[in-house]
Amino acid sequence: MTTGSGPQDFKRKILLIDKTLQARIIKSIAWPCGIALIIASTLLCMFCFDLVTEAFEANVELPSVTPLMITAGACLIGTLGLVAYNALKISHRVAGPLYRMRAVMDEIRDGKSDARIRIRPADYLQEFADDLNAFLEWSEQQRGKAENVSTSAEPERATVEAAN
Repeated sequence: MTTGSGPQDFKRKILLIDKTLQARIIKSIAWPCGIALIIASTLLCMFCFDLVTEAFEANVELPSVTPLMITAGACLIGTLGLVAYNALKISHRVAGPLYRMRAVMDEIRDGKSDARIRIRPADYLQEFADDLNAFLEWSEQQRGKAENVSTSAEPERATVEAAN
């Protein structure tokens, strides 16, 4: 089963689970969005500056240009913050399940064959975790069948050896 009984069951205590992986995810998400926002804001500021220059040459006051530029700057900073936050959140929802899958593989390697992957319901890779758990179940059943066959074959071998 990949879900818990309550919201606190799978609460992670650390923000950066796999720093290298999360840094790559954050860069791939935040970098293009950040560049696009900076370019758009730069163009907006250039147009506002041109507007102020033209207004100054025409001896006209434009009192709403300053609030417009401040609003654009605030929107840029706020949007960049949201992009960074969402990139971190997405990276956390990918890196966390991968971290848990590695931990379960280590448990299985150490001999705990009944280990299963349990990840938070909101995490990504839920379907992969379910498929991997199904594979682990199947593998354990196959191992059990093989052990039963080898156990039942031992008395037959002893009988054949005693007859010879």
